[in-house]
Amino acid sequence: MKNCDLQVQRKNKPLKTNNLLNLEKMEKQTIEEIRKQYPDQWVLVGDPELKDGDSLGSIISKLERGFVLLASKDKREIGYKTKEARKGFKSVTCIYTGQIPQNRKWLL
Repeated sequence: MKNCDLQVQRKNKPLKTNNLLNLEKMEKQTIEEIRKQYPDQWVLVGDPELKDGDSLGSIISKLERGFVLLASKDKREIGYKTKEARKGFKSVTCIYTGQIPQNRKWLL
């Protein structure tokens, strides 16, 4: 696996990073803060808080805040590190903070 800008955070532990800023303590961030800090990146969010989580619709439109566990421009990197990063969290979700083209198809 190539070395890229991938971040892994743990509750109340320092951020482990490759080429990115270290944070002393992890805090819940709003979706606006996440989009601003990680533009055009895939972000793994731990313990996401959703507006009306019972209704149908996309997660990104309902996400209010959560813990940023991983961030990378490469979605595969998130997939490789998710199992390790999600330890200690009840639920996680992966979001993309940029604009997705209308004709883009994703294989999940």
